[in-house]
Order: sequence, then structure tokens, then C-alpha cells
Amino acid sequence: MAFAVTLTTTIQVDSGEVLTLAKRKVTGLEEVDDRAPGVISKATATLWDSDADGGIADYSLLVLVSDAEVDVELTVQDSDPNQELVSLRVSKDVPLLLGSSAAYYNHAADDVWAGTLGAIDRIRVRENNGADARPRLRLYR
Repeated sequence: MAFAVTLTTTIQVDSGEVLTLAKRKVTGLEEVDDRAPGVISKATATLWDSDADGGIADYSLLVLVSDAEVDVELTVQDSDPNQELVSLRVSKDVPLLLGSSAAYYNHAADDVWAGTLGAIDRIRVRENNGADARPRLRLYR
């Protein structure tokens, strides 16, 4: 049975007006894969690997949030000789949202769009500061 998820992004500066920056309804979703590996501290955890476990193999919407700062590694075309690794830091309680698994790999150093469009197919997180982090990943297909 298909379902929909509505994303609403709001901000409020100090005690000022609450502004809605974006609102999107993602429809036709069929499955949700909810992953919470528990507490990580000074450690790395694989949150999702499209080939390694029984979860969904592709997603239309990704939501990643943590109660402590974590570094995120996104692998594009894992196991391909030209795989791409992308890393970024996710702040405490600030969700990372992706509306697609599509990403480029096998590109020139100065022209990412000259590469091949592939898919993010592995996601890992690392907590580096010795704080207890509880990351949670939700994938929707």
C-alpha cells in the first residue's frame, strides 16, 4: 500500500516569525527502512549498505539525524574501481535530507558532471569527539 511523506522546513530567528522555507509531499512510497545502530562513540558504524543486508536496495527519500555531531561517508557505486566517497559533517539535531540516491562518480577533478550518474549505495557514520551519538537513518522507497 503506497503512502506519502510531507517534509516541511521552517526556521525561526530568536523569537521572530516562523518562516516556512520549503514544503514537499513525496508520494507513491511503498516501504520505509528505519535504522538506529545504538550508541557510537569514537567509532564508525555502517548505517546502510544496499548489497550487504536485507533492507531496501534503493531509496527515494533519505533522512539522517543524530543527537550528537557525526561525520558521514556516502559511497557512490561501492566496489566499482571508480567509486566516489563523499564526506560531510552532520550537526547535532540538524537532519540531512536527500530526495534521491542519484550521485555522480568517475568524473574529472574539475568537472563532476562529466562523470557517470550512479547511486549512493553505502552510508557510514563516525563519532570523533568521544560523545555518545545515536544516529538514526530512515530510507523511504
